[in-house]
This record gives sequence, structure tokens and C-alpha cells, in this order.
Amino acid sequence: SDGLTALHVAVKAHGKLDSKADCLVDSSEVIRLLVSHGANLNPADGKSGKTPLMYAVEKRDLDLLIFLFGLAPVGKLRDMLNTQTFDGNTCLHIAAGLHRTLKFPLDSHLKLIRHLMHKGADTTVKNNGRNCPRDCVSDKLNKQAIQDVLRGIQKGK
Repeated sequence: SDGLTALHVAVKAHGKLDSKADCLVDSSEVIRLLVSHGANLNPADGKSGKTPLMYAVEKRDLDLLIFLFGLAPVGKLRDMLNTQTFDGNTCLHIAAGLHRTLKFPLDSHLKLIRHLMHKGADTTVKNNGRNCPRDCVSDKLNKQAIQDVLRGIQKGK
């Protein structure tokens, strides 16, 4: 429940382990069908106001994000990236706050942030706590590197 649309559910399921089939779920075709049949690509869920793009960012899945970007109506991607949750967070706030894992090292984190910025994510949007994305960085070890990228300082791509 939580006010999730079929598109939210499909994005959340993508890449999860299907224990019965012993493989990862690839919901890209379901996502494509939903959007081609009129599903809104940018609905807010009823619990937090997160959109399918935000769920893809939380999954740390750049391939899924790129796939979703390709489904966005022409001229709408920038607005979609800068949509705010009920707390005022955008995709970039969420990306900045991600924690590093073995499967999500610093270079992948920076690549995700750079890609969002390249597609139009605004680094100056403030959430309800008056924080810009660079204020939301949670990775203490790599905080400066992440903040530099968010400030537009390019140190190796």
C-alpha cells in the first residue's frame, strides 16, 4: 500500500532476487508497458512523496535510472529530477545521502550524482530543513569528494 502505483512497485522490484526462479527480477519490460499505456512516470507515493526515479536512486541502479530517463516525455526530465518529496528532498538530495557499500563504491556514487546533474538535477534546491543536496552527504569518509562534485568541482571523471 503506502500509495504506491504499479510503476513504483515495478521499479522497487527491479533487480531483486526472485527466490523461486533463483534469478534477479528484470521489470524493465513491465515498466515500459506501463508507461506506454499511459502510466504517469512521476507520481508521488502516498507515504513520503517519493517518485519512481527516487526509488531508482535509492536502489543505486544507474542502468535503471538511464532506462527511466529514456522513457521521460521530451522536456520533462529536469522537472522530474527536481520534484520534491513531502520533506522537500529531490533525487539529488537522496543520491547525496546514500551510504557507500561494497557494491556501491565511491566512483559509482560520484557517477550517479554526476549523471543526475548532467540530466538537470538542481544542486541549489533546498529541502524543508533548508538543506541543499551537498548538506545531505552521509558518507563521512568521502564527504569532501562528494561535496566537490555537487559544487561542480571536477576532479577526475
